[in-house]
Amino acid sequence: MEEKLNNSLKLIAKSTFIVFLGLLISKILSYAYRIIIAREFGAEVYGFFSISIMLVGWLYTFSCLGLSEGLLRFIPYYRNKNHGKISQIFRFSLISSSIAGLIAGFLMFFYADFIAIKIFHNSGLIPFFKLFSIAVPLSVITQIFFSSIRAFEKIAWYSFIVNILQNVVKVSVLLLFILFFKTSSSIGISYILGIVSMLFVAYFFCRYKIPELFLRKKHIKGINKELFLYSLPLIFSVVIASILGWIDTFFVGYFKTATDVGVYNVALPIAGILAFTPFLFMQLFFPLISREYSNKNLDLIKQLSKQVGKWIFLINLPLLVIFILFPGVIINLLFGSQYLAAETALIILSFGFFFISQADISRQLLNMAKKPHLGMIDIALAAVLNIVLNISLVPKLGFIGAALSTTISYFFYGFLLMIQSYYYLKIIPLRRKMLHVLISVIVSAFALLIIRSLIKINLVNISIAALFFFLFYFLLLFITKSLDKNDYLILNSVKNKLAGIKISNLFHQI
Repeated sequence: MEEKLNNSLKLIAKSTFIVFLGLLISKILSYAYRIIIAREFGAEVYGFFSISIMLVGWLYTFSCLGLSEGLLRFIPYYRNKNHGKISQIFRFSLISSSIAGLIAGFLMFFYADFIAIKIFHNSGLIPFFKLFSIAVPLSVITQIFFSSIRAFEKIAWYSFIVNILQNVVKVSVLLLFILFFKTSSSIGISYILGIVSMLFVAYFFCRYKIPELFLRKKHIKGINKELFLYSLPLIFSVVIASILGWIDTFFVGYFKTATDVGVYNVALPIAGILAFTPFLFMQLFFPLISREYSNKNLDLIKQLSKQVGKWIFLINLPLLVIFILFPGVIINLLFGSQYLAAETALIILSFGFFFISQADISRQLLNMAKKPHLGMIDIALAAVLNIVLNISLVPKLGFIGAALSTTISYFFYGFLLMIQSYYYLKIIPLRRKMLHVLISVIVSAFALLIIRSLIKINLVNISIAALFFFLFYFLLLFITKSLDKNDYLILNSVKNKLAGIKISNLFHQI
């Protein structure tokens, strides 16, 4: 089993390295887009933007009708059997989702005044809602093409269009508008043009590289109904997940002001960096454990889960320390001094994202064990708890209450996942060596606190102090023997890959 474990860990590390490079570009550009809006237009306009994309996200989720997820299951199933069925379910999904998206977009446009004034008490949102309403049907249509591209395993193109193309277009258009014609409408226009660029490229790619989608064959009875009945229940889990992700922003906007929303949505994406680590590992972790589960290799699954859990902990823990000790420096560096009120919210949210990132392994284990309904119930309960807490805390504490609500909900959700994972599979993705990691980071944090008390707080000094913190932390990992043979195996694998990598091959893989 040890050889199989080593091979699996190497595969996860290799996949993580490739995915990391692709997503790193995406994250830099998407954060740059938010930072430009926040710095150039101020907290209130940034709040308008945040509320608008929240509303677009909810309407888009409903309008997809679960069909985009259904295509991911049905297209691969019929690929080697019946191309006529593929083209039929593609057309059905495209037409149905487009109609739903157009209706949702029209509703957002015509009820913009009511939503802006009656719910969020700010007429400044009206032009934002009307402009962003165009994004709803465009996003829905684009998603149908994306699902088809993924179903045909054209992941490189999907990654390029989603992670790079749209972000390059959004940032470039926004900067051009700021340079020549700086108005708040440039935010909506750049956002919509980003979606249009994705739709344009996705359509032509499907048209010429996946011609099976556009075949005209005799209509087959029952297939559309089968797809719809399969897809409809999926709306529930997707909508609940969307609600959990945006409900705090909604209630800050409802009970407080758009400026508060803008300040809060500075803390939220910074803390969300901690969710980046598990996403990297999960790209290959779930397929691997699913395959081993079918072979009843539970011991191997247990070892893989514990090792990946340790890696997430090892990477995220020092980041958590930095977010706790220097929240103001990070906010000021990225978004500017006008958002420093988000310091406390950033600290609170960091704990929530840290814990839920660690618990994500348990969610994957439940899905592997064919118990996704448990995860759906858990996230629904967490969403209800989040709503209740937001209603209770936001009127009194503002966006600090929203941060507390989200963090408490994440802890609740994470504990449920971990308890269920242990109950059904007897797996808790934790290793004893993680105590050594914890000791290493605590000692490093104390050293950093001493340094902070002795230096003047500015960008250069803090950067040097942070660099010392990470170097000292990694040194202590070796001294405390926090790393085991599997960790050294992966470090050597990554080192060899970096030594022999070619730029041309790297871009080809991404």
